[in-house]
Amino acid sequence: SDYGAQLAAHFGLPYAYAYFFTDGRGTEEALSFYRRNFRPGAHHAQPMATICVWALAADTEDEAKRLLMEALQRRPDEPMTLSLLAFSLATEVWSGWAADAKATALEARKLATRAVALSDADAFAHFTLGVALLGFGDVEAAMAKHRRALELYPHFAAASAELGRLMA
Repeated sequence: SDYGAQLAAHFGLPYAYAYFFTDGRGTEEALSFYRRNFRPGAHHAQPMATICVWALAADTEDEAKRLLMEALQRRPDEPMTLSLLAFSLATEVWSGWAADAKATALEARKLATRAVALSDADAFAHFTLGVALLGFGDVEAAMAKHRRALELYPHFAAASAELGRLMA
């Protein structure tokens, strides 16, 4: 938080920004504030900042999907979980790995649509819906979702790259 950045800078402490709490919003501002206002302390002469992200890791893609499904059962209204599962399914479709591409694309679109409905300010949810819409050949709608993702988070490299690819 900004308050955490203020405290850490004032007392000359390391600072950790919880990116996953804000979907990245405010990251640059908080880190810039911390670095500009850092006062060297007894243990740290220079600012030391980290960014904390949420990640899911597994030995196989199937295991990762199982873990996502388990997380979704526990918290069915969690936009990040919905988006991650939707992105995983959309990836299966566009890479040709889906056993039933149409059903997988439908599920990806359903999950991503729900993520956006639950958290319209979530850039990754919009990006994922854009990726899922491409499974249906809806390029204009996909581009609109990538633009929305970039409005929400202008430094979203994947959304920028995908939008550029679609515009080319």
